[in-house]
Amino acid sequence: MVLTEKFLRANKSILIGAGVASTSAFAAFALEPSQVLLIEKGPTVLKPQFQLTETFNDNVTYRDTNRLADAITVISPGLVFQLGNKDLNYINISYFFDRLQYAANPELSGNGQRFGTGVHWSPNRLTLDGRDSIEFASTPLGGGISLSGEKVDRVNFFDLYRLSYDFSEKTGLYIQALHQAVDYQQDIALYDQRTIQGTAGFQYRALPRTYFFGEMYYGETENDKNTEHIANYPTANFAGFFLGARGRFTEHLGGMIKAGYEHREYASADASPGIPALHGEPLDAPVVELGVDWRISDKTLLALNYSRLQNESVQVVSTNNSTASYTYNTIAASWRQELGNEGRMHLDARAAYITADYDTIERHDDMYNLGLTLTYDVKLWLRVIGKYDFESLDTNDRSITDYFVNRVSLGMQLGF
Repeated sequence: MVLTEKFLRANKSILIGAGVASTSAFAAFALEPSQVLLIEKGPTVLKPQFQLTETFNDNVTYRDTNRLADAITVISPGLVFQLGNKDLNYINISYFFDRLQYAANPELSGNGQRFGTGVHWSPNRLTLDGRDSIEFASTPLGGGISLSGEKVDRVNFFDLYRLSYDFSEKTGLYIQALHQAVDYQQDIALYDQRTIQGTAGFQYRALPRTYFFGEMYYGETENDKNTEHIANYPTANFAGFFLGARGRFTEHLGGMIKAGYEHREYASADASPGIPALHGEPLDAPVVELGVDWRISDKTLLALNYSRLQNESVQVVSTNNSTASYTYNTIAASWRQELGNEGRMHLDARAAYITADYDTIERHDDMYNLGLTLTYDVKLWLRVIGKYDFESLDTNDRSITDYFVNRVSLGMQLGF
């Protein structure tokens, strides 16, 4: 506790000083922040960014014993390019470079990079929305993966595009393409994973602000091993459907509710010398996604989410040469409270409970996440953030390490 209090006092001064210094720098050079942080020419906008975060973490390597605490500094300069107007049609591209510096465990320090794009294009009745992200990371892994706390290099990919066409004010069709993947470093006992999914659907606006819809999807998930000491994993092919509703159901209640069914099969995988291939039996299961928000007042918003989905494990633990597919249920809630009368400060509280049940092995995971974030917009171009996060994993698999971790962060964001 003494270390935490000293950390908070010291870094609070650093962050406040950084905010004052940035404001004073603009004043000293007689520049408006928009001249430096919002460079416009015609329909194009260039927005330099800078983020600084100081975090105290009481378990940086996600271990149950021999826990390591550390103070982590993350410095993130970045740049955002935008063509067009976000109220109309636009394309935006962002890039951030992240430097992570561990005070007590410098061997965990490293660099990261984040790329992102977004697009919205809507001529007449046709609408295209899309976003992409690529993240290069090098940190210890949590989230249910146990690797004795070692730092792991990895690249995460996410791409989602949706093209819709409105036949009339009430009816429309849409298609959607999803690609997500994670590529881990070589010589590590994890599978690289890639999922591609295509969706086709129709929607009907039965109420002024509410659509009913139906959709079908098909996709595949590939797992490629990074070491010869684990088995070849067969490709999972899956297909399913959803029926649901989305929009504003009442003046204060809105969101999306859909439920359906999924069928999952496995293609054959070749065995390696001395290592058999994994196999998978066909799986059928209901799938659900729900996300609703309730506007309690002008300053208070409550959101509830639930999902029941299927996936393939990137860390197989099996005694009968079977795949480690699993069904996971997520229950989450968040609360946003605007503070004050100027709309510059808000408090976000969130909680999530996730269960993972493996289909061919006797493994059950329970994961808990709690968080509290206070955000204050000092200026339009300067934001200060205080944050607390809790994460824990409890599993019945003896080869996986249970853990819990607390994080306290103070940060600032500079840029429009």
